[in-house]
Amino acid sequence: MGTGNCGFHVEADWDSYPEGAYMITLTVEGHSIPQTLYHTTGADDSLVPLGVFKTTAYCPCQSCSEGWGRHTSSGKMASANHTVAVDPKVIPVGSHLLIDGTEYVAEDVGGGVKGNHIDIFYNTHAETRSHGTRSSEVFLIL
Repeated sequence: MGTGNCGFHVEADWDSYPEGAYMITLTVEGHSIPQTLYHTTGADDSLVPLGVFKTTAYCPCQSCSEGWGRHTSSGKMASANHTVAVDPKVIPVGSHLLIDGTEYVAEDVGGGVKGNHIDIFYNTHAETRSHGTRSSEVFLIL
């Protein structure tokens, strides 16, 4: 048993979700540990880890949506904090996903979205620029 004075700084952040599920993310010296921990007290498999994905962002502007605006390939209207575009060979359209603590629905596919890449819908181009390109742990919600 140690004294707790190990010479480096560790932070643990957790978020709770419906049905008793929660996720724990560790940060050591300002660097996030890529293997987020998750636990459910309800069904043991209500969150399924899919791995680390590249996340980018798009909006209804001409530059991002190539004239499609808010119209998605599934026929739904895209909305912020809800819609993502996926590669349907990796994640089926209609899947519910947990990304960085937010629940999204895979309602769109994108020409540039291939493999472990998810494009997150935002309302404005400024928000897409703020998002940039990230690496995010992605979970399938059952």
